[in-house]
Order: sequence, then C-alpha cells, then structure tokens
Amino acid sequence: MRVLETCPRRYALQYIGLKEKRSDRTNHRALARRRPAEDHMRRAVSGGIARRLTCLRRGERLSPGDEAGWVADTIRAAFKIGGAAGHHRLDTEPVDDLISRAQHRLRRSREIDILRRIDRDEAAEWLPLERLRPLHTTNESLWTAPDLIVSIDGRWQLIRFAMEAGRSQPAEHQRLELGLVLDWAVREPSLPSDPAAFSVRRIAWRWDRWVDWQRPGSAAWLEESRTLLDADLSILRRAHLGLDGFRNLDSLESATRRRECVTCGFAAVCPVSLVKKVRAG
Repeated sequence: MRVLETCPRRYALQYIGLKEKRSDRTNHRALARRRPAEDHMRRAVSGGIARRLTCLRRGERLSPGDEAGWVADTIRAAFKIGGAAGHHRLDTEPVDDLISRAQHRLRRSREIDILRRIDRDEAAEWLPLERLRPLHTTNESLWTAPDLIVSIDGRWQLIRFAMEAGRSQPAEHQRLELGLVLDWAVREPSLPSDPAAFSVRRIAWRWDRWVDWQRPGSAAWLEESRTLLDADLSILRRAHLGLDGFRNLDSLESATRRRECVTCGFAAVCPVSLVKKVRAG
C-alpha cells in the first residue's frame, strides 16, 4: 500500500507487471528486485537472527564468531558482480562498513530478552516462521505471519522483527498492520482462537539498540486491523483494474520526495526520477 500511495508509477511497474515485448521482461524483473545498499545489510541481520533460531531448534548453538563470519560472507556475496547488489559497484571500504554495522546489530540481538529466554530453555513452546510464506484465504494471499511465536509465562507471544525503526512506538497505521498477526494466529488450528490469548511484540533496531514494544491482543484490535486490510485490498483491486499494466503508465503520478526514488530499482530508467541515473544493466 505504501508504494501505491507514494508513487503509483512504481507500483504499476513493480506489482502489476510488464505487458510489453518479451525481450524487456528479464531486465524489468532485475530492476524490480533492486534494493538500496543498506537493505542488504538489514537483510543480513534478519537472516542471521533466523539462522540462529533455526539452528537452536536443531539443538545447535552458533558462536558470535560464526555469525560474524556468515554475515561477512553473505554481504560480500551480494555485492560481487552478478550478486543481488552487484549493480551498486561499491568499493571495499563501504562494503566493509555495511558488514561491520550488520555484525554489530546481530551481536546486540543476543541481548534481546525473549531470545535470551529461549536460549535458556525457558519457553514452553516456540517456533520461528517464514514470513514470506502467505496465508491463503478464499480470495487473497496474505503475508501476515509473525517471525516468531513463543509460549512463555502462560501466554502466546507473536513477534515481528524490524531491522530499522523511525520511532520506538509504532505509528497508528503500523500498529494496525501489526494487529494482522492476530488474524493469522486465530486462523491457525493449533493456536487459541481468542485474540486475548496473545501478545503482539515488535522488536526493532533504533538508535544503536533493540527496542521491544508489546501490546496484549484483543478482539477490538483484531477488528480494527481487519477493517484496514479490507480497505487496502479494495484500493489495490481498483488500482489493478484502473492501471492495467503499462497502458497508461505516463499518466500516473510519481514520487515527490527524493528518498522514495533512492529506494526504487526503476530509478535507472525512470524519466522523472529525482536521483542521479545509474546503469540499468
């Protein structure tokens, strides 16, 4: 939704798809996958936390040194020519800086209370989840799963990790989006059907530390979040019908703030981009 609101042109390119000649499709997909350099640092941190939890489920404990090496290898591989971030053409120094920052964040994640309690075997049940695996409903595929569920102190915790946060407390729209993990939970046959049985937590990196925000689940919060979801889905359906791929691309509004263009892979080929053009190949 945020992409549609900030730059309808980017939304059409990235999510509705290419309806031009076949030779353009490969380049289009490559541009759609492009991310800012710092995104690859944040993804390495996210991947490192998920890797640690997956290994812990198997009874294996990773050392800080092992994790630091894995982060370095992951980020360097991304920035090699042909890697996911190879188009950035970064020198060794900025890549090393991204590695150092990712290693620091991952090392600090060992201090997160709920992860320490899992490591000490204090949780009755816990399971890391693949957030990119959608929940299929009658008409939609929804990505509403948490990153981690934990049963501890007599309550189920639904946890989302945020690799960067602008504020310690989620904004109102973020709070409603977080409430959708309750929708995921009450649909799961193995979990309670009462939203009050859960707490929702967002653990986010902000100002050199991990900040843990949490709130008890409730039927009212779940209903608010479902109302927001229904409204967003209605807007997206109308957008798909109205934009119809690239047929009226030039008539669409584009981003008005440079920071939106900085994160867009299509900046290389966009005639109204607010950032300096980079190679599209």
